[in-house]
Amino acid sequence: AIGTLHSFARRILGEHPIEAGIPPRIEVLDEVGSAVAFDDRWARFVDQLLADPAVERPLLLATAARVRLDHLRLIALAFNENWDLAHAFAPAEPVEVRDWSAELAALLADVVEACAECDHCCDEDDLLLGQFAKLEAWAARLGAASDEYTRLGLLGAAPSGRPYGRRENWPGYDLAALKDRFKDFRPRAIALHNEVASEAVNRLAVELRRFTLDAAQERRRSGELEFHDLLVLARDTLRDPHNGRAVRAALHRRYRHLLIDEFQDTDPIQIDLAVLIASHDPASPGAHWDAVATREGHLFFVGDPKQSIYRFRRADISLFLRAARRFGADKHGVA
Repeated sequence: AIGTLHSFARRILGEHPIEAGIPPRIEVLDEVGSAVAFDDRWARFVDQLLADPAVERPLLLATAARVRLDHLRLIALAFNENWDLAHAFAPAEPVEVRDWSAELAALLADVVEACAECDHCCDEDDLLLGQFAKLEAWAARLGAASDEYTRLGLLGAAPSGRPYGRRENWPGYDLAALKDRFKDFRPRAIALHNEVASEAVNRLAVELRRFTLDAAQERRRSGELEFHDLLVLARDTLRDPHNGRAVRAALHRRYRHLLIDEFQDTDPIQIDLAVLIASHDPASPGAHWDAVATREGHLFFVGDPKQSIYRFRRADISLFLRAARRFGADKHGVA
């Protein structure tokens, strides 16, 4: 068998569809078909998202923080292209955005207190005095905002700029300390703004994860798979606690030698497949590939780390280097 790892994964699934939990006949969508299918799913998902009262607050907060549906779509695309990682690492349980009103009130109180120090200035044309006037006006609008969504939008528009002011315009006053206070307000405002926005997006990420995994499960049921599905489902079949051992044993007997070319562009799923097939260890499904025992002479790699160019496809040069250390020339073929 000679082919890409995707075609090899398809061969595994085609030979073991029952163990993989897929229909006997599968169709693999090309990039255009996958993109069209995603757009159809996304349009339906957006309608559901906008109508869901459970995500109204985080969605409005995210919108106030200038997060757009296009931004969420980019996250969903990344999840879809790496849905095994989305399953493992994306937030699964909803955590609601905290009540941040006390933190905002503390910030505004500090602004008001600092602005009151402007009485020490004896020149109404002092530049620092003008900067504090803008800060005070911003704080007034922020405090008078009618809802937290408007407040969050204003929070991200905190006045910026280096503080200016002439020492002689502030006689007998510690001007340096006041400038430091001024410089601190925008970072505090932006930090709070970003924290609330991040919590809102994390809450929405729960829905994006569900959207992604539901789609992957539907593709599995229908047998209409994408390229990434081939790798993930093949690996999951080999790792399956019930059927994996028999599948691995059959593949191990059939493919007595495995050679992976262009190994510098491989990713963790691909090396998992190769190592699990080359393994004669019945306990291997539960182990990381780096700890799986393989039969001598069964596994060969060919690659050049200087030609690793597929980082965007999850290729990781450190994986190449770890494999080179793990499968040394004394026991395995390494070129």
